[in-house]
Amino acid sequence: MAHLPSSPSPPPRPLWRDLARRPRRARRSDAISVVIRFSLVQLATPDAMRGRVSAINSLFTGTSNTLGEFESGVTAAWFGPVPAVLIGGIGTVLVALIGMHAFPELLRIDTLERERS
Repeated sequence: MAHLPSSPSPPPRPLWRDLARRPRRARRSDAISVVIRFSLVQLATPDAMRGRVSAINSLFTGTSNTLGEFESGVTAAWFGPVPAVLIGGIGTVLVALIGMHAFPELLRIDTLERERS
């Protein structure tokens, strides 16, 4: 049997480096979703109300992360970290399903271009 020379494999990456990159990736994904949501709000709002709606949207977007972190901490303190993650994941899926049924028009949005009336 012939022995083929093998190329040296790259050294394994340290676990800490992979873990350090995850929050950066999550922030990037969150930033993209924020841009999409803000664009949808701007495009779907009548011109006369755009400033007020944008202000309220910014208020809720800015406070939601803080409230979410508080809620996660309280849930983890009450139930422990693993059940808190499961409860949060199940709750997220339920809220998404309820939102899909409450606002079916959002499922039909396929472009960020403004509709002409």
